Amino acid sequence: MTTPKIISFSLQIILWFLFLTAPFYKDHKISFNNTTFIITYSLQHLIYVCLFYYNYFYVIPKKLYKKNLTHYVLFIFTLLTITYFISHLLKYIFFKHYSFIHHYSEPIVPLIQVTAVSIAFKLLIDQIENSLNKKIVLEEKTKAELNYLRAQINPHFLFNTLNNITALIHINPDKAEQSIIKLSKIMRAMLNSGTHQKIELATEIELLNSYVDLQKIRLNEDTQLNYSVTGNLKSLFIEPLILINFIENVFKHGVGEGKNIISVNISVNENLLHLTTENKITSDKKDDTSGIGMVNVKKRLNIVYKDKYRLTISSSNSIYKVNLVLELT
Repeated sequence: MTTPKIISFSLQIILWFLFLTAPFYKDHKISFNNTTFIITYSLQHLIYVCLFYYNYFYVIPKKLYKKNLTHYVLFIFTLLTITYFISHLLKYIFFKHYSFIHHYSEPIVPLIQVTAVSIAFKLLIDQIENSLNKKIVLEEKTKAELNYLRAQINPHFLFNTLNNITALIHINPDKAEQSIIKLSKIMRAMLNSGTHQKIELATEIELLNSYVDLQKIRLNEDTQLNYSVTGNLKSLFIEPLILINFIENVFKHGVGEGKNIISVNISVNENLLHLTTENKITSDKKDDTSGIGMVNVKKRLNIVYKDKYRLTISSSNSIYKVNLVLELT
């Protein structure tokens, strides 16, 4: 049962309980010892129930929503008039010496109340349902966008890594072969993790470690790598593949001619993850996909973490720095 239906069902129970038990209140003068009255009371309230649901399921959707207010008012006035006389007719049939002149105003107020509550109830439930439907549509749209962004990760990652392996094939075939083996393991892990909404942080870190090992193969002696992971990784979950773009960016843009220092530090303190990267901005020409990964990861951070992350990117004195803080669950 959907949320609007649960709300509607619950409110209906409360409303009818209050309405049907009204004659039992202490200050009410009506007695239920009379069998004739019980029959009349039951038939009278059956009319109220029919009026309520006829207005709720048919009159409002067909007359008010699809036509106009004037048409609806005329129709409901006619309906109330017919119902009013039916109510008096029942009392005339079951009660001896019943006088319309003395009791002409009795059914008016309950009929108006039932109709008013029916209108308010219908408008309230429809408003709730519309709001929830909009929320569902927005969630589905967000989910589709997130899946699209995730789908871009593997091709982008594969393209960059294959570029590196291509360069190694002519320089060091053995390292190129090792790189291909490690790449196949990483791609398998990426495909598995990408199917989940959230994965264990330890699993994500294992993937990052494998990626760093892959990149070490192509590093020369002039490049110094400082990579560290500290803190308790257990019982924490993270959006899959949300960190790898930052790590990839360091190796892609921080390795070039001359002395280079690459720093990647990940620390976990309770449920906060801190990622800091630092690399020298090299003058080497990059491929046409440069920047795609960072644009992707920023969009994903906004979708998944919204106000639960802080990202600072700066560059000064030819040093590129990234500081990311994530609130994990």
